[in-house]
Amino acid sequence: QQFWNVQYKETSGNTFLDSIVGIFGLNGLLNIHENLDIHPLAQLVGIGRGLVESAITNLGFSFGAGVIGGIANILGKGLVESVALAAASFAGQVALIGLSIGFILFYILPFLPFIYFFFAAGGWVKGIFEAMVGLPLWALAHVRIDGEGLPGPAAMNGYFLIFEIFLRPILIIFGLLAGIIIFASQVQILNELWQL
Repeated sequence: QQFWNVQYKETSGNTFLDSIVGIFGLNGLLNIHENLDIHPLAQLVGIGRGLVESAITNLGFSFGAGVIGGIANILGKGLVESVALAAASFAGQVALIGLSIGFILFYILPFLPFIYFFFAAGGWVKGIFEAMVGLPLWALAHVRIDGEGLPGPAAMNGYFLIFEIFLRPILIIFGLLAGIIIFASQVQILNELWQL
């Protein structure tokens, strides 16, 4: 069996743990401590992939148990029908839980840094167009020279907008890098403390 099936794993000897691994397919979760050199986002994507695959398997079990329950109903086997339909309901609920969590970890989580970066860059482009539209009004705001300094209080918002346009790309990149570094360090600390 070990020769033909690469996915074969020895049981841990803990019945509760082996049952959870068999139901939810958490081998990816249990392998995180063996792969500490992989980036935490990739580790969580691996967990999500394992959950999605086990959810698809559980959906198959739910379908099969439902078919068996239907056949038992036709044949008039009430006990087999109730056990099979209960198993189908349980496998369906486990599949729904695993599919929802796995979908978030496998599909949504890897896109979050890109989504935040994309919309921040889109907001910066919007700020550039806003500055282009407001440029004549900003030029007219310099006509008023009452107040402190050459531009006056009416033109100060235009200078703040130009400052924002020049500063925002640098802050977007630093925010992306800082977010990924802080996330990786938090997961590294969590991996160190997990055994405690």
